[in-house]
Amino acid sequence: MTNDKFNLEPIGTNLVVRRATVELTSEHGILMPASVTSTKLNEGVVMAVGQGSRDSSGNRIPLDVEVGDEILWGDFTGSDIVRGGDTFCILNEQDILVIVR
Repeated sequence: MTNDKFNLEPIGTNLVVRRATVELTSEHGILMPASVTSTKLNEGVVMAVGQGSRDSSGNRIPLDVEVGDEILWGDFTGSDIVRGGDTFCILNEQDILVIVR
């Protein structure tokens, strides 16, 4: 499943996640964009999911996450890409730590 806003279609157990943005406020109330900090959140919203893996009989095993789920994942996993000014992370389902409900 993909979102029409971008043309990324993950395969297998991979998924595309839009990273959450970091907004910092200075002590004087000035909003500072994420570009002024090295802080990178490992949380975001699932934008597209692959079709899943196959079992020994060749049947598809769907992923446990769906488009629209908010997730958290571990450090040093996934690959970041920038499309249309948005930052996305391509992850494998096994890298997900939790689904935020």
